[in-house]
Amino acid sequence: MTILRITSQPGTRCILACLVVFCFAGDATAQSAPEGLATAKDQLAKAAVAYRNREYVAAGQALVTASSTLQATLAKTEPARREAVLEQESDLLSRMRNAHVMLQLEGVRVPPIRIDDGTAWWQEEPGVAPEVVMLPGAELDPDASLASSLPKKEMEAMATSGDVPAMASSTGDSATGDAEGESDTVSFVRDVAPVLIEHCGGCHVGGGQVRGGLNMNTFAGLMRGGDEGDTVIAGSGDESGLVLRMRGEGGDLMPPGGRPRVPEDAIQLISRWIDQGAKDDAIRPGQDLKTASMQAWASSATTDQRNERRRQHAQESIRMVAPDGVAMVESDYFLVIGPMTERRLREIGKLADGQMKVVRSVIPAVSGADKGEYFRGRATLFVFPRPYEYAEFSKMVEQRSIPAQWVSHFRSDAILAYASLVVTPDLDDEGLRSRLAGPLFSMAMATRAADVPEWLAGGVGESIANDRVRKLDRDSRSRLLAAQRDAAIAAKNAGDLLQQRLPAQQVDALSIAVAGAMMAPPRRRGFQTMIRQMNAGQPFESGFQGAYGVTVEAFVDAFLKWAKGPTPTPAPQR
Repeated sequence: MTILRITSQPGTRCILACLVVFCFAGDATAQSAPEGLATAKDQLAKAAVAYRNREYVAAGQALVTASSTLQATLAKTEPARREAVLEQESDLLSRMRNAHVMLQLEGVRVPPIRIDDGTAWWQEEPGVAPEVVMLPGAELDPDASLASSLPKKEMEAMATSGDVPAMASSTGDSATGDAEGESDTVSFVRDVAPVLIEHCGGCHVGGGQVRGGLNMNTFAGLMRGGDEGDTVIAGSGDESGLVLRMRGEGGDLMPPGGRPRVPEDAIQLISRWIDQGAKDDAIRPGQDLKTASMQAWASSATTDQRNERRRQHAQESIRMVAPDGVAMVESDYFLVIGPMTERRLREIGKLADGQMKVVRSVIPAVSGADKGEYFRGRATLFVFPRPYEYAEFSKMVEQRSIPAQWVSHFRSDAILAYASLVVTPDLDDEGLRSRLAGPLFSMAMATRAADVPEWLAGGVGESIANDRVRKLDRDSRSRLLAAQRDAAIAAKNAGDLLQQRLPAQQVDALSIAVAGAMMAPPRRRGFQTMIRQMNAGQPFESGFQGAYGVTVEAFVDAFLKWAKGPTPTPAPQR
C-alpha cells in the first residue's frame, strides 16, 4: 500500500459540524471583478491555513465565505465576460473543489457552490456530501451508524437474509455434527482438504491446467465433479468416485505417475466425511482449499506452533534473496531478519516495539494476551538495506512484481503475518517509523480474525498510519484525495473493490477511503465493537455486520453512492 489516507483527527468531534450558509455577498457586490476575485483568493488562503492547523470548522467557514464572494462577484460581472473570467480562474475553482472534498473527508459539510443566475454551478460534486443545514457547532450523533442512513426496505431485507457465515469449529468438529457424536465428526477443512492439497496438488488443486475437468481448488469445484461425472456422492463414501479412484477401483489409480499413494487411513477419513453428508465447514463459503485449510490449522494452533511455522517461513524465504550474511533476532513483538548485523536488527526491533503502544491504543489486543501473542504470535519483519533486494523478495517469495516506488508492504494470511521493507543505512528513526507504520497497523487489523480481507487490512493500516504517524504536505493530501475520488468514480459497485476488479492503485486508494469511513467519528464505536468481537473469536464478516448493522458489501455500496454524490443538474439553456 503506497497511497496515504487523511482521516478525521481523533478528539476533535466538533469538526463534524455542518455549516449554515453565511451571506457575505454584500461586501463583494461593491467590488469590481478583479477585487472580488482577489478577496475570494485571500479567503480561500485563510481556509487553507486553518485546515493545516486542523481547525476544520474554521476552514469550512472561510471556504463558505470565499464561495459566497465568488458567487456575488460573478453575478455582478457582465454576462459576456463571465465565461472568460471562469476560464481564467480555473485554478481558483479547482482549489475550491479540492477544499470541498478535503473538508468533507474530515467530516465538515459545506454547501455546494452555485452561481444563482444559472450561468454555471456545482451541485454536489463527486466526493462532496449533500448539503445539510445546521447551526455551527451542531454535532452528528456519535452512536449513529451507516445503517441509519440506508433505506428502511434495504435494511429489513438484510436483517432477514440470515447471510452470516458460520464460524469454523476450533476443536476440529464440524458445526453440524452427526449421529455418531461430535467427537467423531470429520472436518472438511481440517481433515479432508490437507489430504487433497498434498496428493492432488498440481493436477486438480493449484494446477495451472486442470486435468479431466476436475477443479478441486474450492469445495464447490470438488462437488461439481469432472468430465467423468460426480466425484462425491453425499452419504455414500465408498461409492464416491473420489474414494474409488484413490483406491484404484473404477478407473485409473489416483494420483497417477508413480506418485505416493494416498494412505488407507486418509481414504477412510474422506469416506467417513462423505458418509456424514460431505459438508463444508470453512469460515467463509467459497474459499480456496489452501486458505481454508490454513485457517483451520491456525484456529487450533498454539502460539509456539505459529511462531515455529513463521520462523521456518522466514528462514526459507530470506535464503531465496540473500543466502549469505543474514542475521535474525527476536524482540518483544517481532522476529526481525535480514542481511544486516544483529546490532542493527535489534535497533529496528526495539523501534518497532516502541510503535506498538500506539498500535494497541487503536487496535486492542485479545484480552490477556502478552506482547508476543498480539499478532497471534510474533510477526516477522524482513528488512533489506538495498531496494533491489526488497523487490527481489517480492518476486521470489510472493511471486509478484511491486511498483518501483514502494519501500514497504505487509502480507498476512491465516498463519503468516509479516512486513517487508527497505532500511537503507541513511534512514533515520523518523523515516523508519513512517515506513513501518502502515504495515504494523495493517498486520494488527489482519490478525484480529483469520478472514479479514487484505484490501481492508491495508486500508485500515494506511489510514491510521497517516492519521497518527505521518506528516503529509498539501500536495500529498491533494494527490491522495484526487486518487480516492477517481477510484470511487471508477467503481461501478462494491464488487469492484471486494473482488479487486479495479487496477491495483485504485483498489489501494478506495480501500483507504472505505477504511477511513469505517473509523470516522460517527462510526468509531462501530469499529471498536468490530475489533472486540473479532478478538473474542468472531469471524470478520459476522463481526462487521454485528458492529455496523449491514454487510460489508452494503457498506461499500452505500459509501460509493455517498462519495459520488447525485448527478449534477445541467445548466438551463439560455
